Amino acid sequence: MGGDVEANKAVVARFLTAVAEYDLEAISGCLSENVVQHYQQPTNQADDGSQSASALNGRDKILHEIGTYFPTLYRLDTVKLNIQTMIGEGEYVAARFTLAAITAGRGEAYENHYFFLYRLGDGKVVEYWEYYDTKYAAAKLF
Repeated sequence: MGGDVEANKAVVARFLTAVAEYDLEAISGCLSENVVQHYQQPTNQADDGSQSASALNGRDKILHEIGTYFPTLYRLDTVKLNIQTMIGEGEYVAARFTLAAITAGRGEAYENHYFFLYRLGDGKVVEYWEYYDTKYAAAKLF
């Protein structure tokens, strides 16, 4: 059902690379139409800084969020994403990575550590959960 583990890891790597490059078309190609993005619990902090939602449903909404907020958080030409570890099992891929950039608002250096868990189906991301240092992100980005 979830496909080949190595193929799934390749989709996740493409997705993360596309996010770092702010390539909305490539991001779209990695996500299923009905993808669900789960925000970190219990803080539920969305990219706009609010804590009002626990998940974002649908590719179009995720693309809108990335397209709207990513450039307000980071200077796009400074974003560097370093995948440290990817582990796959069945339809799941776990990715540990860092994202470094200069913040758009303050012009300060930002480097946070992330862990995302992805579930794939038919060669696309169908669901994912994000975990990162929310206290650090809030201090630097908002």
